[in-house]
Amino acid sequence: MIKKQPTQPLPRPKDDEVLFVPLGGVGEIGMNCALYGCQGQWLAVDMGVSFGDDTTPGIDIVVPDIAALEEQAEHLQGIVLTHGHEDHIGALPYLWQRLKCPLWATPLTATLIHAKLKDKGLHKEVPLNVVDIGEEWTVGCFKVRMIGVVHSIPHSCALGIDTPCGRIVHSGDWYDDPDPLRCGQEMETSLRDFAQEKKVLALMCDSTNVMEEKKQGQSSEGQLREALMALFARYKGKKHRLALTFFASNALRMESIAQAALAHGRMPVLVGRSMERYYFAALRNGCIDEIPFVSADDGARMDREDVVYLCTGSQGEPRAALSRIAQASHPTVSLDRGDVVIFSSRVIPGNEKAIGRVYNGLLAQGIDVITAEQEFVHVSGHPSKEDVQRMYGWVAPQVVVPVHGEYQHLQAQRELARSCQYQTAPFMANGAVLRLQEQGAQIVGNVHSGRLGIYGQKTIALRGGVVAARRHIAQQGMVMLTCVLDAQGFLCGDIILKTQTLFHEDDCAEHHKSLRSLLAVQLDRASDQQREDDAEIERIATSCIRRYIKKMMDMKPLIDVTVVRTNR
Repeated sequence: MIKKQPTQPLPRPKDDEVLFVPLGGVGEIGMNCALYGCQGQWLAVDMGVSFGDDTTPGIDIVVPDIAALEEQAEHLQGIVLTHGHEDHIGALPYLWQRLKCPLWATPLTATLIHAKLKDKGLHKEVPLNVVDIGEEWTVGCFKVRMIGVVHSIPHSCALGIDTPCGRIVHSGDWYDDPDPLRCGQEMETSLRDFAQEKKVLALMCDSTNVMEEKKQGQSSEGQLREALMALFARYKGKKHRLALTFFASNALRMESIAQAALAHGRMPVLVGRSMERYYFAALRNGCIDEIPFVSADDGARMDREDVVYLCTGSQGEPRAALSRIAQASHPTVSLDRGDVVIFSSRVIPGNEKAIGRVYNGLLAQGIDVITAEQEFVHVSGHPSKEDVQRMYGWVAPQVVVPVHGEYQHLQAQRELARSCQYQTAPFMANGAVLRLQEQGAQIVGNVHSGRLGIYGQKTIALRGGVVAARRHIAQQGMVMLTCVLDAQGFLCGDIILKTQTLFHEDDCAEHHKSLRSLLAVQLDRASDQQREDDAEIERIATSCIRRYIKKMMDMKPLIDVTVVRTNR
């Protein structure tokens, strides 16, 4: 972990500099949010989410802490969204009201954003501007061009950002596909043209996959479509149900699977609301052709050799379709021994355990599992080492700034850029203020950044409060005690005692009995003055419980004591 410097407020950019400030997506995968500043103005790029894990019990969605930007909201010209993945647009419904600025997005991305805002009742309030790939517009001192790139969701873009103090290329998520089917065929030409118009001061480049070498013959969505055709041919006529899981937003993958299914006598079935939502959004925006999907109910009545399920849950999401199938708890879809599940996806770092649970659940039912490690069933949407090298050649930046990746990925790209004779920015973390000038790049400050959890309708800190309490309960347990005292401060009736995640169920009753006895003795020994003071009663009870649990369990549970007084 990079040691952060003390934080200051977000500065006002000077007239002779471009400032770059990541609030998410640097040193991590997901939660992308970047700021560009020039001549006293700011432009934001993306506002995405990450997801909760074992360290954030009760928190499913995590968003960037934008407090530093909020203080400068009056100077924020707007937010440009590079594409429609959750880690780039998912935080908008939770954070937009703190900024109240215009948005710009390509058609499919705008459709997905509109649906999210509508769910929160914000769709009529937010100024959402739809811009086509290749379109250019000016906002404040920034001139922005949407440059189409190849990624695992249609209508993805890099951004060409022209400022009075230098030209920037923000790559977004991308990769170099030799046969990209429908999207991004002009990526190289468009980037070269932008870079030739004026020298590029800095390239902010995706680092997620930079440690991987490109596999020859396995680097294209077009090549994968052919491979899926061959894979489905192996199962033609065989009495196996086939199920494939992949990112629901990958409309071209959805189209490839459906075409392979239909070509080999199987009907495709969408399983999971996300699959349906992305399909109709992509269809509405002309990203794919209409596909004759059948319903899950109809698919369940078909013979095993006649159906292919397209399922959500490639990352082991607990409520997704495939997780429920692996637990044999899906209300409609079930798989039997000998059926086949194909993971047409990669494992996102941090999801290994969740995906492993799905693998094990399927294998325990006798279901065969095929992954990208075994066969050519997936193409990554992020650039390999060779792809990044080509990007350097297209853009020829003065400075390379690695973004979007864990620190190992950022460091790998810094080393790659230097080996290609490109200057790199200093190693950065979220919150770092990077000054870009003709003379080079340097970190000139650090602003507050962090992670917030979505808790009901609120955003809450993840380091303290309710999340810390839940984490403590999960690890150390909880004791809740209610004691009723009469007018003289003596116990009146039984002590009410409840514990959570502390004692084994076989021993719980005996421990409760022992604790009640000890508490009764300690409270009986209290002085008259102590009996009159609720705080003293709480202290005595808490101390008694803490000593007992430490001795018996060597744990430090959260303890909640309630004192009730009667009038008797």
